[in-house]
Amino acid sequence: MEPNNQFDPEKDLYSGKQAFAPPTNFNPPEDQVSDMATTTNPSGEVNPGVDWSVSPEQEDYSRVYKVGGQDIGPQSEDIADSWSVSPEQQEAIDELVVQLAWDMTPGIGEVRAGMYADKAAQRAAEAFKNGEYWKGAGHTAEHYTEMLGAIPIGGIALGVFPKAKRFGKGMYRILSSPQIPMKKFKKITDPELNIREKSLPDAIDMAKTERHIIPDTSKGADGHFQGSPKDMNTRMELQEMRDQFDYLADDGLVGWDWGMKAQDDIATNEILRGQSFGYKMDSWGLTPQEQRFLDHETALAVDRANARKLGGRSDWTPPELQAMASLSSKGRGLFDKNPEKYGNDLQEAMKAAVDPSSALRSIKRDVVKGWGGSQKVSEKVFDKLQANREIRELVKFMTPEEIAQIRPDNVEVMAETLKGRRHALDPNSQEIMDGFDTGELSKMALAGRVKKGWYKESFGTINKIFGDEDGARFTSLLAALSPQTSVEGNLLNTVSVWKNWKKAGRPKDPDAINKIIGESVTGDKGDASVLNAWRGNALRALTAEDPRKVQLSGGKVQSFYKNLVGEYDEVTNDTWMGRAFGLFQDAFGGTKRKIKGDKLEIKTPEYILSSASLRKTAKRLKGMTGEEWTPAEVQETIWSFTKALYERGGAKGETRALNQIAKQDDLTKDIADVPDFATLLGGTATNIADPNLYKNILLDAGYGKEIAGLGSQPNVFQATQGNAPTNTIRGLGKIAKRLEAQYKLENIPLEFNKARKAETNADGSLIDGGGSFTRRSKRLALGDLGNKYQADEFSLSPTQQQRFKRLGVSTPKIYEVQGGADEFHRAISNSKKENRYAAAVYVYDPQEYAGMKLFLTKDGKAGFAIKDDGDIVSVFNTKSSKHKSFAPYALSLAVNKGGIKLDAYDSILPKIYSQAGFKISSRNKWVDEYAPEGWDKETFREYNGGEPDVVYMHYNPEGVKLKDVLSKGPEVYDPKNRTRNSQLKKDYDKAVEEQNNWIKDPSGEFIKARKEQEKADALGGIPLSLLGDDQQSKYGGLLA
Repeated sequence: MEPNNQFDPEKDLYSGKQAFAPPTNFNPPEDQVSDMATTTNPSGEVNPGVDWSVSPEQEDYSRVYKVGGQDIGPQSEDIADSWSVSPEQQEAIDELVVQLAWDMTPGIGEVRAGMYADKAAQRAAEAFKNGEYWKGAGHTAEHYTEMLGAIPIGGIALGVFPKAKRFGKGMYRILSSPQIPMKKFKKITDPELNIREKSLPDAIDMAKTERHIIPDTSKGADGHFQGSPKDMNTRMELQEMRDQFDYLADDGLVGWDWGMKAQDDIATNEILRGQSFGYKMDSWGLTPQEQRFLDHETALAVDRANARKLGGRSDWTPPELQAMASLSSKGRGLFDKNPEKYGNDLQEAMKAAVDPSSALRSIKRDVVKGWGGSQKVSEKVFDKLQANREIRELVKFMTPEEIAQIRPDNVEVMAETLKGRRHALDPNSQEIMDGFDTGELSKMALAGRVKKGWYKESFGTINKIFGDEDGARFTSLLAALSPQTSVEGNLLNTVSVWKNWKKAGRPKDPDAINKIIGESVTGDKGDASVLNAWRGNALRALTAEDPRKVQLSGGKVQSFYKNLVGEYDEVTNDTWMGRAFGLFQDAFGGTKRKIKGDKLEIKTPEYILSSASLRKTAKRLKGMTGEEWTPAEVQETIWSFTKALYERGGAKGETRALNQIAKQDDLTKDIADVPDFATLLGGTATNIADPNLYKNILLDAGYGKEIAGLGSQPNVFQATQGNAPTNTIRGLGKIAKRLEAQYKLENIPLEFNKARKAETNADGSLIDGGGSFTRRSKRLALGDLGNKYQADEFSLSPTQQQRFKRLGVSTPKIYEVQGGADEFHRAISNSKKENRYAAAVYVYDPQEYAGMKLFLTKDGKAGFAIKDDGDIVSVFNTKSSKHKSFAPYALSLAVNKGGIKLDAYDSILPKIYSQAGFKISSRNKWVDEYAPEGWDKETFREYNGGEPDVVYMHYNPEGVKLKDVLSKGPEVYDPKNRTRNSQLKKDYDKAVEEQNNWIKDPSGEFIKARKEQEKADALGGIPLSLLGDDQQSKYGGLLA
C-alpha cells in the first residue's frame, strides 16, 4: 500500500489538517470503503462525530483468532477473569503496537510509532483484558492511522483489518502463553530464545513475537539485527530477505521430487542453508548468532508456507522447506551459470544440485585459513574466532604459527582490543579505535615511505660484513639485546659484545658469556648493567648449533630477528608500534609456553592482532600504490614516522602539539634521519656525533677487509625525491591528534614525578626552584565573593609550568586557606551544581572541613582537602573553570602536604589519580544501601551499569610508571578478572585495613608474607621453606 506522500507528518500532525485525507485521485472500490474514517488528537481522544461501530463483516474478524487450533472467542470471558498484565507483558504489548504501526506504514518508521506506544498499549491492554479483542485491535489501528497520517481512507479497509487480526493473535499469545518469555532480550543467543527443542507450533509462536529481531547497539555497530545477513538494519531489508526465501521455496517445487531424496543432506548443509537466506558464506560457516536468527526465520517461513498452502500442503516442516529453498538456490545458480549444459531445463539443474556424485561443500570447524597456509585449531577456538566478524576478517592475515598460539580467552582479549577497551587512552574514544584502521595505517606508512627498506638494507649490510652463518648469529644477538634500548644503543652493545666474544675464542660456557656481556654493554655497573630481558636470548644466540634456526624468546625479539634475516611476512611490534596503535606499553609483552623443550615467551593476542592489521594494510597499500609492500615494510615505515613525529614534538623549545606539527611541517627529512643498522654500520648516518663509531669497533674486531668492501656507499634513505611532503597527506593531522593524546599520557606522569619531589630546607620549608612547588605566605581575596583569607601560595617554576602547558595541563597557583571552611564548602557545593556526575564527590559539613587542610585556586573553581590521617578528599574542578587536568596536578601538591591515600568510585577518577602516582590498594563491591545522595544509575551507566566498585588507593613513593596508569572503569566487570578479585574485600573496614597495609609497605612484600603464612597454616603451621624441594613443589602447587 502506498502512503499518502502529500502529507508531511512534521508539519501537519498537530496542525489540525485532516491527517489521512485521501488524495484527490483516490477512488477505492465501494465494497472496500470502510466507515472507520476516524481521527484522534495527539492525546488519543476520539474526535466526536465519527462512527466507530463494527459491521457484521468486521465482527467476523474477531471470531477467527486461533492459536494452535484454539478459538479465542468462546473462552474470552473465562480467560479475561484470570488476566493481569505484568510489566514484561506490558513491554511486549508496547512492542506489538509499534509493530502494527510498522506493518501499516513501513515508510514512516518506529520513531513516529514510538510517540504513542504507551497510550495505545494501555488502551489495548485494557480492552484485551476484558476479552474485547476487536475493540483492542481497533483502538490501536485507529490511533496509529491518525498518528502516522500516511494511509488514505480506503487504505484502512485494505490494510488495517488483516494487520489488526494478526495484532489480535499476537496480543493473545502475549497474555495467555506463559511459555513465551515476556522480556526484551539484549542478545539473540539468550538461552530463552532457543526454539530447537520446542514443538513446531510453539516454535512458530515464539518466532512470531519477533523477539529475535534485536538491533546491535554495541559501540561502533550500525544497528544491524543480531545474527542477520551483514548490514541488515531495517524492516524493509528484513522483508526483502523473507520474500526472497519464499521465492526460492516456491521455485524449489520444480525439483522437489529429487530434493526429497537428499533432504537431510541439503537441509543440514550450513553453506546452502546460509545462502538461501542471503548470507555470503565462506569457510567460517554460520556463527551462533546467525544460527539462532535462521532458526526463528525458518519457523516463520514454515508458517507462511503452510498458510499459503505451498504445493497444496499445509504440513511443511523446517527441514523440508529449508531443503527446498536450498535446492532452489543451488539449482538456480547452476542453471543461471550455464543453462545450455542442462538443455535449458531448470529441472535438470535441480537434479544436478542433489546429485550424490557432486558432494556438497561443507564447513570444517577445526581448520582456519591464515596468511600463508591453514592451521588446525580446537572447536572452541574456531567458534570464538567465528563469532566476531572483525576478528574473522583479520584471521586470514595471521600466520599459521600465530593461529596455533591462540587460546579461547585470547579471542576475547582481541575483541576487547578492537572495541578500544584495552587501549592506553580513553576506551570510549573513537579516535583510539581508529588505531587498527587500515586506512589510517596506510597513511602513516606513506608518510614514512622514505624509510621503506629499513630491514632489507640492514640485512644486506650485515651479511656483507659477517657472511651468511655469522651474519645470522650476529643478527640473533642483535635481536637478543634489543629490548628496552634505542637502535643506536642496541647496535653499540651488540658490536661490543661480538668483538669481545670473538676475541675470547667464541666460548659456549654460559658463565663466560655472561661475563663478556657484563663487561661489554654500556653502563658502569658491570653485570648489573645487563637487563634480565637480554640474558637468556643472548645465550641462545651465541650457543645455537645453527644460528639460522635459532628460536628466541618473545614475540618482538623473534620477529625482529626474522625481519633482519630477510623474512618479511613477520612483523616487529615494539614500544613505538604500541604508540602507533594506541596500546598500553606492555600490550606486546608475551606469556611463556614450552616450545621444543625451552620455555619461551610467545606473542600476545594484541601482538597477533596488530601484526594481522599490518599485513592487511600491506595488501591495501599494494592496491593503492601499484607497488609491492611487505608487512615488514609497512611496519618499518609506520615505526619511522611515529618515532620522527614524537621526537620532533619533544625537541627542546618545541611548544606545538603533534597534530599541529604534522599539519604544518614536512617531516620527510626527520624520517630519513631515523637510525637504521645499514647507515650506522656503513658510517653514513647523519644524526649521530661520530658516524664511524660502529665501524671502528668492527675494525678492532678484525673486519677491516669487510668494512672496506662496503666502500663509500651513499645513505639510500636520503634520496627523498618522489616522496610527497608528509604534510600534504590528507588525514595525517587526525592521526597525529591521536598520537598527541598518547604523547601526553606518557609524559604527564613524568612531569608529576618531578613536581612532587619537593626539596626542603632544614626547617621543613620548600626550596624555591628545582622543579618543585614554591611557597609564599600572603593575604588575598578568594572566590567570587572576594572574602579575604590568610593563605600559603604554592606554584611551580616557570620552566616546569611551560612543560605542563605543552602537555595541556593547567598549573594555577593553589592556596592553602586558613579558616576558610565556609568558603571551601560553598565552592565545592557550587561546583556540584554544574556537574552531572557530582554525586561521585562527597561534600562534608563546614565544621568537618574546619579540621582539614583546605586548598583552593584563587577563583574558587577548584580545590581539595586533606584529613589529619593523610586522606585526600573533596577533590573538585568546576565544569566552567579553566583549570585543565587539575586533579593530578593538585594531587602532586597534596602529596607534598602529607596526602597519602584517597578513595573514589571506579569511574574516570581512578585513572586520573593514577597519573599522579596513586595505585589501587583494595575495593568494595557496590551496595545500593550505601549509594550517595543523588546517585543516578542511568547517569553512571557506562561504569558497570551504574554500580561501580568503591576503589581505595595509596600513594606510591617510587613515582608513576606508565604501566600503572589505569584506564577508566569498565562497562561490565569480568568475574574472572584476577586483579580485581584479589583487590575485593568483604567490607569497608577490611578494605581500609588493606589500604593501610600498602601505605606501610608500598613494595607489596606483605602480600607474599601473607600467602606464605596461609600456606603454612594449611600445612599445620609448618613454613613451606622448611620442606624439601619435592614437598615444596607438591604442596606449593596444591596451595597456589
